[in-house]
Amino acid sequence: LNSITNTPRYVIQLAAFRDASKAVEQAGLLAKKHVIRLQGATLGTMKIETTDNGVFWRVVSESLPRETADSICLALKRSGQDCILRKFNRSTE
Repeated sequence: LNSITNTPRYVIQLAAFRDASKAVEQAGLLAKKHVIRLQGATLGTMKIETTDNGVFWRVVSESLPRETADSICLALKRSGQDCILRKFNRSTE
């Protein structure tokens, strides 16, 4: 194993929805709207099952190094887009 695989990775969450198709639609719209700010990062959806609130579909970026994720999230926030950094868990891949 090289050190890169042990470096923590992050995803940027831009939104969350109860409906999978709505999340997919928004991922596409947000990817177009923020194409420059995303610096080449792709957006997709991730299913999250919570014990209290049921299932959510998050609109998230691919996994990124912390520095890149911070930079993108800052650019998104400056444009008025909410974003949350979440530590990427390889077991959810």
